Amino acid sequence: MSQKNILQAEEYSKKIKIIREEIKVFNDNNQKKIKQINVEREKVLKSFLVEINKVLKEFAEKNNIDIILSSNQMLIGKSNLDVTNDLLDIVNKKIKNFKIEQ
Repeated sequence: MSQKNILQAEEYSKKIKIIREEIKVFNDNNQKKIKQINVEREKVLKSFLVEINKVLKEFAEKNNIDIILSSNQMLIGKSNLDVTNDLLDIVNKKIKNFKIEQ
């Protein structure tokens, strides 16, 4: 904007066009990176859920549990049925690293 009064109208228009093109390229690259990050995030989440499900299945079989519900899926229940902390301890012990499926 400070160059608007100094430059001729044609040159000013050229500079504006160049800047707009640079902004467009930047935004395009930014969108591509965001999409790539989201794809990678989904891969990691999927791989982590596979590992969590293995732990849950093993826990359910070992403790003769027929169903495991998320606490946000349950309306009301006895507090002694809540095994969240037990499962978190097991997950923290068993899942130190996991392979991300491609």
